[in-house]
Amino acid sequence: MGIDSSSNIRWLLTGDYVNTEWSDIERLSNGNFLLSFGFFELREVDILGCCVRQTMLNSRMHHDWYELDNGQLLITTEDPEHPNNYVMDVTAVINYPESAENVSEFRLREVLDVSRLAVPNVNAQGATDEKDWFHNNRSIYDPSTDSVIISGRHQDTILSVVSSAGALDHKLAIDDINWIMGPHDNWADTYQSKLLTPLDSEGSIISDKAANLDFWNWGQHSVTLPVDQPAEAGLTDIIIFNNGNYRSYAAALQVPAAENYSECSRYRIDTNAMTIQRTWTFGHEMGSLRYGSYVGSVRDYDTTYLVNHGGICLDDAGINVGTHWGDPDNDGTVATINPTVCVYEVLKETREVIWAMEFSWQDYPYFIFYNFKAIRATMYPSAIYG
Repeated sequence: MGIDSSSNIRWLLTGDYVNTEWSDIERLSNGNFLLSFGFFELREVDILGCCVRQTMLNSRMHHDWYELDNGQLLITTEDPEHPNNYVMDVTAVINYPESAENVSEFRLREVLDVSRLAVPNVNAQGATDEKDWFHNNRSIYDPSTDSVIISGRHQDTILSVVSSAGALDHKLAIDDINWIMGPHDNWADTYQSKLLTPLDSEGSIISDKAANLDFWNWGQHSVTLPVDQPAEAGLTDIIIFNNGNYRSYAAALQVPAAENYSECSRYRIDTNAMTIQRTWTFGHEMGSLRYGSYVGSVRDYDTTYLVNHGGICLDDAGINVGTHWGDPDNDGTVATINPTVCVYEVLKETREVIWAMEFSWQDYPYFIFYNFKAIRATMYPSAIYG
């Protein structure tokens, strides 16, 4: 649905265009909206709700897509044959709008360690279930370095890979990786030179324990390149919605949902020094009632960020219990929750909230109501109306 600055619903899409299986939505450069319908179908819809194009995918697209300058789509997907039951561990470019054929493909299991401990752990390394060890939830293209940046929620990892490594006949290798962002726990020696070193605002190295609890990405979503990139060569800024699941691999330090928080964070990566600094953040001050244990998004605009705290799970007492798919203190016995979503538009300069809206439902099972993404868009797109 489309909501104006006064919180009035101005545009509503219902019926056959949407369902409960990951109905993602984003505006294309031509002014239409593109929706994921279920896991195997894309529908391009105009502002009147008319479906102008339907595309059946060759493999399951789990979460998100990103439009390239040539109109092709960078999508999060998997191999149709599910080798060894691995799922959600492929990023591909499809030849949209002409077809759903892959023109390039990044198979993460070829270069990363599929046995590395997954947090949150959702059938990550089970013997018989689909092995969701990586959980690719967004991939984007960085034109300044001609690379693809890929987010894996269950590895608490964001990595940059050279775009040429997506050639269909190429097997990913360690030399294809530019950098790896995320907690340093449980990485084999092979990857050590690719791990980014966390720095505080003064340029000092942050200890592993402190970085895990406050600095690193945990179960993240929505990796995005801000428009205002630094001019200096070798520097790249990204923003993410950091869900914050666990915040440690050490059981004694893991943070329960009732004490946890989610935030929008901006980071600056120095590929020359292989370091990373956090330069902006919002959300910690909102406390545990805005902790989203799954899903969430952030989008960058001229003077603001639009931050979507999705996946907030409150019990009848108003306490955040998280989900048993992503929180150490939830044993899965909570049958119903009160799903809540909070969307904030925040000024970059002052962190002042200039627009907010809350959605909530009562006593529903997990995953029935939630909000995966929020974007800001003009009512009448300039691509059509000038």
